[in-house]
Amino acid sequence: AIVKTRVIQQAITEDCLFNVISKWCQSGSGCKNRSIKILTAFASGAGVAALSPLFDVFLGYDGNTIEIICGIDRNGTDAEAIRMLYNLQETHYSTLKVSIFKAPSRSAIFHPKLYINERGGKIDFVIGSANLTSGGLGLNFESIVLYEDVPRSNKEARNAISIWKTYAEPHSPLSHSYLKALTSEERTSLLRRMPKKSVWEKRSTKREVTELWKPLSHVPLANSTIVQHRKPTPLSAFQGDYLLMDVLKETRRTQMQLPLPVVTGFFRVKRGEHAEVNVAILSPEGLTQPIRRPLVMSGTSMRRIEVPEIKTRARNLAILFLKLRGRRRFAYCILPRESDSYRVADQLLENHGQQGAKERRFLIGRKGNKQWAVVKTLLPK
Repeated sequence: AIVKTRVIQQAITEDCLFNVISKWCQSGSGCKNRSIKILTAFASGAGVAALSPLFDVFLGYDGNTIEIICGIDRNGTDAEAIRMLYNLQETHYSTLKVSIFKAPSRSAIFHPKLYINERGGKIDFVIGSANLTSGGLGLNFESIVLYEDVPRSNKEARNAISIWKTYAEPHSPLSHSYLKALTSEERTSLLRRMPKKSVWEKRSTKREVTELWKPLSHVPLANSTIVQHRKPTPLSAFQGDYLLMDVLKETRRTQMQLPLPVVTGFFRVKRGEHAEVNVAILSPEGLTQPIRRPLVMSGTSMRRIEVPEIKTRARNLAILFLKLRGRRRFAYCILPRESDSYRVADQLLENHGQQGAKERRFLIGRKGNKQWAVVKTLLPK
């Protein structure tokens, strides 16, 4: 079969790696079983921040995954990137995985750059010199080749996947010890050692990100709104209403049930009304890119809403929704069963929760009421 390839003439034309990844993420939004894999020698905070809204859109529905393997040799990756990658992984629990590859020798560093978009029987991939930095994504002169619509059985596709597996599944002469999951402990260790900001990116992260997004900044993203970059979210951004609720062992692993009093009392949707809501995730970096989600009717007394992050988490757990300013705009954070936050939420629900069915507790309140002082401690820090 003829392989479709083209050179990405980055910094010479408006074409760039960032635009390619944007296309992959937006075309994959709402699809199932697509996967993006990234091998990068270095990453910067600006590079991660620029891609975060696109990752939010790609992972907004059940089925898609992202895997990133990043190098840290010679301080090429900055602490800002490590912090952001870890928070992304926590936000998109079970659907985004970050690993760190550390070369064992000072004379040889981890230096590959490979981006793969897997979609059924075909893949697209980019190979060349571009790192996951603002320069590598769009601002630098780079040597980059894009392969498109390549059947997985094709030699070029097999070679690209083989390169990925060399580092994702290391075996002799490589060692498994070279590859480490970005755990909380690993993040803490790296933040002590990595430079605060990449020496190659002199401008502020905000300015670097704005430069990459400039052509797309006023175009709505797939199943979403125009881009909304991460930034600390003050409590003044919240309209005032909150919902604290149990998430039980639902029949659908990525959807949670909403009793009718929650639908009408918190989401303000009338009985029998077809409705969509814009939902973001509350993360330590700020609000994620909002995703449009239907409140699916489930019998006469329930609705369902998609929450992909609950898929592999132990049940029961809790979820906290906040009403944002604007029409049907909400944000939520998951309170995992093993966390201190869940223990606080469980006690709140036990003492103050209204009960539809006895086992499904929920508490609808407003900023400033008696429970708010405790509820706001549950927000990500």
